[in-house]
Amino acid sequence: MLAVLIEQEAGPPPTDDPAAVCAHLVFRALVETDGDAALLHTGGSPQLVTPIGRIELVKSNLTVAAVEQLLSRLLPDAAREKLEASGVVQYDCPVRTDLPGEHFSVVAARLHHDVRLEVRRLRLPDDDSVPPDFFERPASSSAEPRQDDNLALPSADELWPGR
Repeated sequence: MLAVLIEQEAGPPPTDDPAAVCAHLVFRALVETDGDAALLHTGGSPQLVTPIGRIELVKSNLTVAAVEQLLSRLLPDAAREKLEASGVVQYDCPVRTDLPGEHFSVVAARLHHDVRLEVRRLRLPDDDSVPPDFFERPASSSAEPRQDDNLALPSADELWPGR
């Protein structure tokens, strides 16, 4: 599965850093498979949770070093510091320009050498999104701004009587 996504990758990977490429592909894999989450933890094989069930990305188990490298690519310094201090952190990822309209969060937990990492795809209900034409300015028939006399602001005396 991961090999197929690498072949389908339209552009070059974000960097030559394998952890950065892997992190990039996790986001892409979630969207391409309509997945809900990617589960990555030390000693286990990486999996995607999708509507048709779990998909194992690779057969090999992740090492502590591999998960740590992924953490360094998925979490900013402040979130990693919180993870070190409390053992758990949730981070809402910034919008990705390569995946417009998609939103993700990362949940990480650490207990000694066991690191569990979950990349969640956040879904907004279709009726919750703002239509693109909402912010468009309506076309005016004349160059002059139209003024509506019925929309005048009340005077201060009308707003605060007896003042």
